[in-house]
Amino acid sequence: PAPEVRSLLPVLKGERVPMTKPLCAEHRGNLAVITEEWKIVSDNREAWRLYDMRTDPLERRDVAAENPDLLKKMARQWQDWADRVDARANGNSADDNQARIRLDSMTP
Repeated sequence: PAPEVRSLLPVLKGERVPMTKPLCAEHRGNLAVITEEWKIVSDNREAWRLYDMRTDPLERRDVAAENPDLLKKMARQWQDWADRVDARANGNSADDNQARIRLDSMTP
């Protein structure tokens, strides 16, 4: 599948670029979904962590336990993206299965 990309040129020019959809990423087993307000991250060996980027831009306070529905929604966004672009958590199917198990085990 073709990669999903966004140009960083407007940002490099100092322009504000509104996020129209979540930015999903995987790099060497580090997983993330970023919106203008929220960010979830995982190193694929730990549970997803959720940060409120409006009030905690330095990501010091994990608010996942207080927002389980939002966390599950964003984890699903990561998995949907990973399925579309054939991304794998940490690059192999065993770790990808671990990400799916974590997502499936979340309470609604």
